[in-house]
Amino acid sequence: MKHASIILCVLAAGVMPVANAQSAGDTPARAFEIKVEGAVAPSGLHQLTYPYSAGVKSRAGSCDLSVKVDDQGNIGAVSVEACSSDDFATEASKLVGVDETVEVASVHPLRIEWSMED
Repeated sequence: MKHASIILCVLAAGVMPVANAQSAGDTPARAFEIKVEGAVAPSGLHQLTYPYSAGVKSRAGSCDLSVKVDDQGNIGAVSVEACSSDDFATEASKLVGVDETVEVASVHPLRIEWSMED
């Protein structure tokens, strides 16, 4: 009787949908580039990644941001001005923080471009 219940459990585990699902590791890895152009760079740039939904479709994209800077070069608020798609806008919003208390002397443009190598 013990053997019958063990076989039944193994059989049930073998036909469950989870056992047959594809994992993210099944997709071959592709090289990508995140290019940042601007006179100033916010400290959160290391948080940027390639948006998964854009990466699986091999889509490239870009965002234009503005960065507030004071006379001493301290970076204040960052805001997203325009993006090529919502996927990239979500990723760029990682740089947007709460307005920091800096005396704004100037606003600098910042452009982020995501691309995949073929």
